Amino acid sequence: MITKLNVLNPELHIKTIRGRSFKRYGRQIHQIKVPELIAVLNKQTPTPESGNIYVASFAPLEETEAAHLIRSHIFGSMPIQVGYCNGLGVKMNAMEYHKCPEVLAAGTDLVLILGKTSDINNLRYDSDQVEIFFVPANSMIELYQDTLHYAPCRVSSQAFKAVIVLAQGTNTPLEEGLIPLTQEDRLLFQKNKWLIAHSDSPSAIEQHAFTGIEGTNWMIKPSES
Repeated sequence: MITKLNVLNPELHIKTIRGRSFKRYGRQIHQIKVPELIAVLNKQTPTPESGNIYVASFAPLEETEAAHLIRSHIFGSMPIQVGYCNGLGVKMNAMEYHKCPEVLAAGTDLVLILGKTSDINNLRYDSDQVEIFFVPANSMIELYQDTLHYAPCRVSSQAFKAVIVLAQGTNTPLEEGLIPLTQEDRLLFQKNKWLIAHSDSPSAIEQHAFTGIEGTNWMIKPSES
């Protein structure tokens, strides 16, 4: 699939998570088995007819043995939430980061567009800084807390499906009345979610996200098979 995607998207240079480049952004997790998580994801979570759907916490996923192991060994026994992101998206649109790791288990093949928070300069981010990675189905990865990312992109006519594990409370509404103290506070979009959006993203504009991404709003051309 990665070869086919690179033929369809020659300007993107899509890389594999097995290569050296990915080590800057995260790591593969081999010690925790994913079949139970993926079975719940594929059998019990919906596929949207358009766009993406994100559910921060989904009890059937949180009750799996893999979820308990992720909590103990990746999050140091801190409270976590295990949810999912399923969808048909193919564009970058925005980049976000959390001040905790994010674990992703791929129920389908998918693509991630990644960057580093250190490349944000005066609340501006040049989209030429991104690297793009193919994540095969049934693999699990940890993204480091300084890794910029957003929703996965599909690689075929079928929707992508992914389990998303984060610190408990992440991506939930902020309390009202937060008074900004730093420049970074302008990016704080939800709890433990700092977001910088592209002006070419209608949903970002609609939600009043801070638009600081400059350059191309990268799009993945998926395979039709």
